Amino acid sequence: MGQPIYIPVMVAKGKKEGPVLGVTAAVHGNELNGISVIQKIFKQIDVNTLTGTIVGVIAFNVPALLNQERRFIDGEDINRIMPEQRVWQYQ
Repeated sequence: MGQPIYIPVMVAKGKKEGPVLGVTAAVHGNELNGISVIQKIFKQIDVNTLTGTIVGVIAFNVPALLNQERRFIDGEDINRIMPEQRVWQYQ
């Protein structure tokens, strides 16, 4: 199959337990703006006052990002094969 794909993830865990917020960038490898947005958000987070956890996936589609292409290496548009657009909440 080839080499593993390493996906960069940033995690900020607050001092207090709470909900988990997940944010992604570069689902399409030619859409780069979200990467710097997530990095800026994480620079401003104070874990001492944060309740819950924030997980940032700064390059969701690494192969497409490295190739500056929209689609995954198999030609699929990842955004079109995800489950229905829902808000998932785990208790």
